[in-house]
Amino acid sequence: MNESRPALWQRKIDRVIEQFELTARQQEVFRMLVRGRNAQYIAEKFFISISTAKAHIHNIYRKLDVHAAPDAVLRARELGLL
Repeated sequence: MNESRPALWQRKIDRVIEQFELTARQQEVFRMLVRGRNAQYIAEKFFISISTAKAHIHNIYRKLDVHAAPDAVLRARELGLL
């Protein structure tokens, strides 16, 4: 049985979420980040302030021990999660 690319990608994202124990809101924000969305978009999507969106992003980066989105992707790849 061949798994579709979206399903495989979703499983990889789920592994990152599980590995780094992201909260429910962090999971939602992380899913937006991997789709290339920025803090402004996330704030509008979830009806939160831009500073709250940035705080969620910062906390995700802290959990992944990175400082920016490209670093987060590299970190997940280093761990074999992506």
